[in-house]
Amino acid sequence: MVIGAGTGGEGVAWALNDAGMTVAVVEKELVGGLCAYWGCMPSKTLLRPGTITQDAEHEPGTSTPQLDFSQVAPYRNWMVRDWDDAKQVEGFQKAGIAFLRGEARIAGPGQVQVNGHTLQTRRIIVSTGSENSIPPIEGLKEAGYWTNRKGTSFQEVPKSVIILGGGAVGSELGQVFRSFGATVTIVEEANQLLGHESPDAATYLQRRFERDGITLHLCKKATKVECGETGRTVTLDDGTRLTAEVVMVATGRHALVDGLGLDRVGVKTTEQGIHIDEHCRAAENVWAVGDVTGVAMFTHVAAYQAQIATADILGKPRSANYSDIPAVTFTDPEIASVGVTDPATAPEGVEIVQAHAELEEAARTDTYGKGYEGALHLLADRHDQVLVGAWAAGPLAGEWIQWATLAIRARVPIDVLDDTILAFPTFTRLYLSPIQQLRKQL
Repeated sequence: MVIGAGTGGEGVAWALNDAGMTVAVVEKELVGGLCAYWGCMPSKTLLRPGTITQDAEHEPGTSTPQLDFSQVAPYRNWMVRDWDDAKQVEGFQKAGIAFLRGEARIAGPGQVQVNGHTLQTRRIIVSTGSENSIPPIEGLKEAGYWTNRKGTSFQEVPKSVIILGGGAVGSELGQVFRSFGATVTIVEEANQLLGHESPDAATYLQRRFERDGITLHLCKKATKVECGETGRTVTLDDGTRLTAEVVMVATGRHALVDGLGLDRVGVKTTEQGIHIDEHCRAAENVWAVGDVTGVAMFTHVAAYQAQIATADILGKPRSANYSDIPAVTFTDPEIASVGVTDPATAPEGVEIVQAHAELEEAARTDTYGKGYEGALHLLADRHDQVLVGAWAAGPLAGEWIQWATLAIRARVPIDVLDDTILAFPTFTRLYLSPIQQLRKQL
């Protein structure tokens, strides 16, 4: 029985069904989860029109297109299946997977309660995902606020938005709102956007936001929200007062573990989520995958953990390796990273060697358009002479960071990377210079 039909839960359910097991899935909302309806898919769909507009600004001889949200919204609605999972449920049923709509609670070993009925199962997979963490700001609840759910499903563009939180969600949706004409202000407690990224990488995005007219209040914290005739007013800890039509909260997420009865089967939880081992086991005959584990709240990690849990359940265990998890913020410019991005966070005993290349060093940059900014930064282990981390900023950075992802995962020697032929002219050739720099240092 799979509790939660997001990316991880779906992956496990289909794989075990294909292997001949009897499978049931419980989902209280929509099959596909956050990513399909209120996260990855709608946000990237909404970002694309603005990216096209910005690309036109870089390309001589092209005129800037006019964005029409009245035409974008129906396409976004289609991308999220109009928030209807009927076809997905039908797919389960045709394949012989039992589907139950409702909330599940573990009653004991091999027992799951759904809608007042107790069902028996040999194995339980928990994939309940995560939910928004709402800060305890005075007046916030009373004034009303948006989260990523409304921020990806709105049908009319607000005139002005104050976003609390400058992480990936806040940055992406901030650029979405701005591209469709809204006045955007971002309030972030840290001294940079994208706190999980290198400050140097975040600088490229901050400069773009400032040029686009997105107002940034870094190292600031909202202390109070009030609702008035002119909109919602946010008071910051330095006394600054900001007013906008909409306040959106993008201050992070936390694992959904409450009310699941996990203690009844010996599952341990931490502040991050369900504690799992290298096989995604949470307890005897209980596995957990996806955001609920708190390992890394990415769709691709949930899909990977689904593979790990499936292999273990089928008697072919393999250990999870989280050293090469890529992260991409799909703004313009895209900011991407993998592995170690700060020498201070390197594993004990690893001596970091670094190398850097500006985006302009790649011939592809000038063929792509004028005035693009970005860079590639590599980090290597001096002793083992392999890459351990990288960050990138620039057009399609989320695509060309994957070369580093594979190099880190496979522990490809720097000498081999230096001897690899990369097609010209591609952004991937940006690796050539820093790889040669690393080789000289090593």
